[in-house]
Amino acid sequence: MEQPNPKKEPFRKKQLNDYGRYAGLGIQMMGAILVLTWLGNWSDKYLGFHYPVLTLTGAILGIAAAMYWLFTSLPKR
Repeated sequence: MEQPNPKKEPFRKKQLNDYGRYAGLGIQMMGAILVLTWLGNWSDKYLGFHYPVLTLTGAILGIAAAMYWLFTSLPKR
């Protein structure tokens, strides 16, 4: 039976923390895009637009916000 190596334990915990942080970041990015796209779609229907102008604007703003969020949360090297 192999004994656990105490030097590897902090490395494994750091990996798990990184996986959790980036998975959570992906979910937050997806949420921002979906919420802003839905808000644009709702606004288009509420205002009676025939073309999805506000839906596209919301989607683009959601993607821009998600990218900004991603780049500001990455560690600087």
